[in-house]
Amino acid sequence: MQQKYTRIFDIANQIHRECIIYNNERNVWTSFIGTKITLSHNEFKKLKEVVIEINCLLFEIEYKINLLKHLVVTNDAYRDKFIEEQSDVFETHLMKSNILTHQIGDLINQFKYKSTFEFENTEEHLKEEDIEKGTQWIQSFFKLCNKYLVFPHKVNTKEYIEALKEHWKDVENEDTIIISDILDNMLGGLSIDNIACNLRDWLIKYGDNRYSHIFAL
Repeated sequence: MQQKYTRIFDIANQIHRECIIYNNERNVWTSFIGTKITLSHNEFKKLKEVVIEINCLLFEIEYKINLLKHLVVTNDAYRDKFIEEQSDVFETHLMKSNILTHQIGDLINQFKYKSTFEFENTEEHLKEEDIEKGTQWIQSFFKLCNKYLVFPHKVNTKEYIEALKEHWKDVENEDTIIISDILDNMLGGLSIDNIACNLRDWLIKYGDNRYSHIFAL
C-alpha cells in the first residue's frame, strides 16, 4: 500500500511539472510560439481547447491529492480503499498527461514554423486618381485578403492562394462572396494552380508594381 501511495504522489508531481507550463494559452503563445507569429481565430481556438483539458487534469489531480493528504492525516478508514482505487486512476492520468503535452507540443511546432505573412496595406500605395479603369477588382481582392493573411517575406502567387485557402474558414461571409466571385470569374477558378497562374500572368502583363512588396514573381 505504501508503494502505491508513493507512486500516486510521484505521478502527481510529474504531471504538474510537465503540464503547469502550458496552463495558459496566451503564455504558451508568447513563450513557446513567439509573439511575431500571428495565430488565426481557429488556431488560437485549437490551442485553447488543449489548454482547457490540461487545466481540468491539473485541477482533478490537485483535488485528489489534497483529499488523500486529508485522509492520511485524519487516519480515515477510507484511506486505504481510496489509495487502491486511485492507483490505477493516476496511471490513466499520466497517460492522458502524455497525450495532452504531445498534442500541445505538436501545435506549438505547427504554429511556430508555419508560413505566416504580413502584407502592407495596399491602400497606402493607392490614390483614387491613379486607379486604372477595369482594375478595381484586383484592389478589392488584395484589400479583403489583407484582413486575414500575414507574411514576413515576399511569396509567389501559389503560396498566396494556398494561404488564403488555409484561412478560408476565418473569412467573413460578405468577404467570402466577393473573394469567391473574383477567384471564379476574374482568375479562372478551377484549381489553386490555375488561379495562381492567372494572378501571376495578370501582374506580369500589366506590370502593376503596387504589389511588388507582396510577390516575388
